[in-house]
Amino acid sequence: MRRSTVKRIYILIIAYALAVLLLGVSVMTPSVSSSEDFSIYNSSWNGCSDLAKVAYEQFDMVPNVELVSGDSGEVTVVQSSFVEYDPDPVSTSMLIIGPSDPFTSSEVNHLYSFIERGGTVLLADDFGTGGELLEQMNTSLRLEDREMLDLAFQKKPDYSMVIDMAEHPVTKNLTALLLNHPTVVTAGPEITAFDKGSASRWGDNSSFVQPLFNSSSASWMDRNSNGAWDGSEVRGPFTICAFERIGEGELIVLADPSLLINSMTDKLDNQEFRDNLLEYLTRGGKNVFIDESHRGGSSPLSLTSTISNLPTMAKFVILALFTLTFSFAIMDVRALAKTMRLDKLYAWVQDQVGGLVRRLSRKQVSPEAPDRDEVLSAVIGRHPDWDERVLRQLLDNII
Repeated sequence: MRRSTVKRIYILIIAYALAVLLLGVSVMTPSVSSSEDFSIYNSSWNGCSDLAKVAYEQFDMVPNVELVSGDSGEVTVVQSSFVEYDPDPVSTSMLIIGPSDPFTSSEVNHLYSFIERGGTVLLADDFGTGGELLEQMNTSLRLEDREMLDLAFQKKPDYSMVIDMAEHPVTKNLTALLLNHPTVVTAGPEITAFDKGSASRWGDNSSFVQPLFNSSSASWMDRNSNGAWDGSEVRGPFTICAFERIGEGELIVLADPSLLINSMTDKLDNQEFRDNLLEYLTRGGKNVFIDESHRGGSSPLSLTSTISNLPTMAKFVILALFTLTFSFAIMDVRALAKTMRLDKLYAWVQDQVGGLVRRLSRKQVSPEAPDRDEVLSAVIGRHPDWDERVLRQLLDNII
């Protein structure tokens, strides 16, 4: 094998290795991940990554993590709390979904002040620390610490349906929602549904409270967790979501954070509810800050490399096209044929094209060698389905 051919083969091998490397880099992207329930960095069934994706792509979501490089070059994920970020209540709304860590007194005061100065906060929780947060802020709304079951359900009472809704931008075009092990929103000591006909005033601070949707009259609070209604257990309907006016802002309390997780998005009208909610929170051009600083330490945020959504077949096609294109660009066809053990096929193609070229050459008036472009044009004219690049390489070896 000629030295130039060997050199070209080595170049091909290097080019192929670079193609694999570049393709890998192009489809591998750094990402922050978590396995915690309700985390926007959790792409599994129990995470809220779909909600975060919509908030980022269709609205304006404020980043709540920062990647910090250490002295030795390692990169760590630093979580920002809403106190550190200090969002502007006029231009920012806040989401707190399924918190599991307690809130400090500084965070409680900061959050209450944020709402009072015109901010909107959605608290979606069932059995986490959201109930404690409401008590610490001394709001009218509260969260129960027991599960609500309903005979209006899908599969089992834990997956209850909601069809009783008030008119509000959040409930626009909704017919039914599917819950997942919810609790209920209460106001004061009474565990009853609010009157949807008009807003009510509850609690010592005379806050303005309005329900958004309720469970059915066949629901009950499962106090002893036996999955059945006992005569002493309180019957519904119960309020599942409500908002409370505090100062210039408002607090929205949702008693089922699972309404927002990835696996519940496609159930009934849950996706429309999520989109309505984000649209309402971002009204007037507001951005969204999603609190992840009360997620718990059992599964901390980590920086990983993930493969993008490029299909596997597409990756192989890209590699194959790159290899073939580069092969024809740097190697003569004879060497490539020998490398791929296609000598007989090459010889046949060479014989066919060579014969055609000789026949065309006899028709030339000038005894000089035929012009490559003219020969190529003639061959393509007779065989338009032949690859022009391969023919050009063949002609370079023949003429």
